[in-house]
Amino acid sequence: MSDYDWLAQQSFRVLRPGGVFLSGEFDLYPRPGAPPIGLPNTRTMLHQMVECAIQAGCEAGCDPRGIPRALAAAGFTDVDVATQNIRVGPWGVANPDLQQIGVQAQVVILDFFQALRPAMLDIPGMDAGDVDALLQDVEVELDTPDHGWEITYQMVWARKP
Repeated sequence: MSDYDWLAQQSFRVLRPGGVFLSGEFDLYPRPGAPPIGLPNTRTMLHQMVECAIQAGCEAGCDPRGIPRALAAAGFTDVDVATQNIRVGPWGVANPDLQQIGVQAQVVILDFFQALRPAMLDIPGMDAGDVDALLQDVEVELDTPDHGWEITYQMVWARKP
């Protein structure tokens, strides 16, 4: 979702008075205090992903932290936010449900990177060997317990007066 103002306005329009808006959004970033996403090839991969998106004409999307502002601007009240950071992969999480989400996030991220392979081959100067090396480095990094990647789940709720 890239237009949170539109989403909030339309939700406000269709909800009955007293109705509740609930949204959940995922974000991905290295965890605070962790080393930078470690392998130089992974940093290159992330840069290449942005280049692929720009070349494909994709919008960058909106920061999910803008949802509460959009809800308040649309007229919602009692806007509240809760976030949960979840390590990517099975490491360092005592809660088995969060551990399972971390494992699934790892699978989704790796699948996403693999899906970018054809677009990355269209980047001048990138050949199959370069792209495969980048993909391999991302996989190795995500299989390392101290990789520093997290997903953040943000839940936002609000009430229509």
